[in-house]
Amino acid sequence: MALSRNEFNIIYQPQIELENNNTTGVEALIRWHHPDLGKIPPSIFIPMAEENGLIHKIGDWVIRTACSQKKIA
Repeated sequence: MALSRNEFNIIYQPQIELENNNTTGVEALIRWHHPDLGKIPPSIFIPMAEENGLIHKIGDWVIRTACSQKKIA
């Protein structure tokens, strides 16, 4: 239900080449903020999503969201 309630967000972490300090990419990290329980760590919700067959829906959401946010940036 976290997807339908819009409780996920994405944090972007740059990938930097240490030799010349160039940004070579960005990693999209999903985070879940439950309205009652607060921040749920990925180490908890990712295995649950895998067990329940929801990991592909979450992955699709991450890709769509990251791409749409890139269009805005």
